[in-house]
Amino acid sequence: MRVRDIMTSPAIALTPGASVEEAVDVLLSQGFTTLPVVDTEAGLLGVVTEAELGFARLAPRSRRTGGPEDGALIQHTARPVKDIMVTAAPGIDADADLGELVRRLMDRRQRCLPVLQGDRVVGMVSWRDVLGALVDESAVVRGRAHTGNR
Repeated sequence: MRVRDIMTSPAIALTPGASVEEAVDVLLSQGFTTLPVVDTEAGLLGVVTEAELGFARLAPRSRRTGGPEDGALIQHTARPVKDIMVTAAPGIDADADLGELVRRLMDRRQRCLPVLQGDRVVGMVSWRDVLGALVDESAVVRGRAHTGNR
């Protein structure tokens, strides 16, 4: 079984200029934990995870307005995803096998990875996808054992 067989596709991705708020909205509405950040050709630039987004929301960049004589108003400014994304984010080739996928997820302690076809992001794959594939495969094997078909 290959990564392409279990990945979620097409990928929902962000551009570097997307705001943290937009990224949070996508994560919450889609139930994702990680989003790829791509260039205009769908090339992987990095990823943004729920951890980075949570931290960015708890410690937003602010700017001061007004001067010392009239006090100061701390005002939140829109923060782009490029300021918080992880740029050393690895992807995995769509033709990689499940063993390689599991090794990468475990070695990097990641919950999901962008799936690449050449240099382009074509999907996302997660532990949930791996577990679903294993459950499906196990059901097929059990079905064969019960029916005598091997």
